[in-house]
Amino acid sequence: MARLTTTSRTLGEAVKIFIGHMRQHGATEKHVKDAMVDFRLLQGAFGTERPVRTIGGAEAGKLWEVLRALPARSPGAPELPGADVFEKAKLAREQGLEPMHWRTANSYLARWRKLFDQEVAAGQAAANPFVGKSMAAVGKAKQQRTFADEELATIFGNALFQGAHSEHHRYAPGSYLVNDWMFWAPLVALLSGARIGEIAQLRPADARQVHGHLVIDINAEAGKTLKNEGTARRLPVHSHLIDLGFLQLADARRKAGDVSLLPGMPKPVHGDPGAQPSKWMSERFLPRIGVKDRKGLGFHSFRHTLKTLFRNAGVPDSVSNSICGHDERSAGVAQGYGQVQLEAMSRALQRITLPDAVLRIPARHAIDALDGARPGPAGS
Repeated sequence: MARLTTTSRTLGEAVKIFIGHMRQHGATEKHVKDAMVDFRLLQGAFGTERPVRTIGGAEAGKLWEVLRALPARSPGAPELPGADVFEKAKLAREQGLEPMHWRTANSYLARWRKLFDQEVAAGQAAANPFVGKSMAAVGKAKQQRTFADEELATIFGNALFQGAHSEHHRYAPGSYLVNDWMFWAPLVALLSGARIGEIAQLRPADARQVHGHLVIDINAEAGKTLKNEGTARRLPVHSHLIDLGFLQLADARRKAGDVSLLPGMPKPVHGDPGAQPSKWMSERFLPRIGVKDRKGLGFHSFRHTLKTLFRNAGVPDSVSNSICGHDERSAGVAQGYGQVQLEAMSRALQRITLPDAVLRIPARHAIDALDGARPGPAGS
């Protein structure tokens, strides 16, 4: 253990050093900006000139309590003007505002732990005051975001998946088989647990063979972005996706030199690759087919649904967390993330019971995978 120095640097100095190390080790500007947002709240609570060695467990506990009350838009929320983070938390409780998601709170806490790990290693602090502090999952909110069986039947029983009238009338039944991102993205989300932002950035080269498995490679290559450093991973492609023609789609897109793996994927909005697909799912598709009665349903619901399918199949959380890309910043993620082998993940995916409507979807093998490659409006 590093010897404690006689003088302690300030919180502001510690943050600058941490950010410098991030850049030195190749962190993207997005990850740097995310870290700065996390540290802004910490410095708002204690001040940039506060010596790090004087921040103890009791004060870290008070900030933990703050995170249990602050709404997602804080600091700086319109409902809470002109107050420090402790006053904001008090006002939020008084106004009955919905607090930030527990995973968001844990991302703050994890970043602060890493900062103080740095300070302990450098002899600037005697102990890490944020060790052992995390938020537990909120079961009710989690359940709200999971699709019910009847909702999955409605979604995948729709003409968009089973056979549409035509390209321009894709919600009316018929014999036309949609083969663009609107068809593939929900299926990939359900059968891989990938985030819509990850799916939207997939390139043909990201679907490839690794150790005998067809995988979807979630990476930050070629200008792509990740939620954070720990979410890069390789996902075995579920056999049902292969049965539907996923391999033929990838091969055709690769041979044609297309940039996007999924035909017609909308372009990013303000740097967010998942913005338009998310808006289409939440504001267009789900309301149109009558699946929007509960708050919080959207593309992310496929991830929650897959987690439920895993648990119903008896798959350990350590494996399902690795598949879904829950990194060390998320509470409840089992130790050993990143050590789960492709074979174990593949077996886990094959254990889940797929909805009947998904099993009835006609394969896209015989379709030209370049059809529908024109970017379509997200509101279609």
